[in-house]
Amino acid sequence: MRIPYRLKKIWWKTFPPKSPIAKTLRVYLKDLNSIEIGGPSPYFGSRGLLPLYDVLQSCDNAICAPSNEHAAYPADHSPYLDYLPGKNYLMDASEALPGKYQCILSSHVIEHLSNPLKTLKCWKQNLIEPGFLLAVVPYKENTFDHRRPITSFSHLLEDYKADTTESDQTHLEEIRQLHDFSKHNFKPNAQEYNVMLDDNHFYRVAHHHVFDLDLLEQCFLWADFEIIVSETIDPISNLVLAKLKS
Repeated sequence: MRIPYRLKKIWWKTFPPKSPIAKTLRVYLKDLNSIEIGGPSPYFGSRGLLPLYDVLQSCDNAICAPSNEHAAYPADHSPYLDYLPGKNYLMDASEALPGKYQCILSSHVIEHLSNPLKTLKCWKQNLIEPGFLLAVVPYKENTFDHRRPITSFSHLLEDYKADTTESDQTHLEEIRQLHDFSKHNFKPNAQEYNVMLDDNHFYRVAHHHVFDLDLLEQCFLWADFEIIVSETIDPISNLVLAKLKS
């Protein structure tokens, strides 16, 4: 008998599972000075699918938009995680990062970027050896994006060449038409969400692009990373771990 996803979510909340690749990731990222983009992520905490925070040497946090609806934001330069050295930086992480890091983490962030290839290059410039970049993105088939087509790499490349900014509205009408609110998993209702889309540069709620693993891999390869791990990790997420080429 197939167990409904909503029941699985209740079970996972009570008995949080760990991904089989968590141990592998922990080995790669152990004792690294890191930054997370748009954290904290429930994936990387002690009860998460990929508990990683506790193996890091340090972890800063750069927030793409202080107005983002998904979290309440602390003060700029305030401590990030209680048990790790690191600070919060209220800055647009699609444009710049506050320093150099051995590892960059992101969970359900890249799809919110209108120009992900440009951002990948920005993040790469802030990586030092061993230079790991971990990205978790939605597995669209089980999310509110399931009606939307996968973005083509050629489209992302066009955005890069055109230097598309985060105020881009190209995909907003598609989102309005195809967003499935029956799978909408955060606070704003349909009316509120559409109002926020009207000012997406402020709220950053739109998924500009829809990724599968192939597209995510193409992005990393284009940015000249070496892919270490690439797989679907749960019903709603794909993951790629990549590193700077030696």
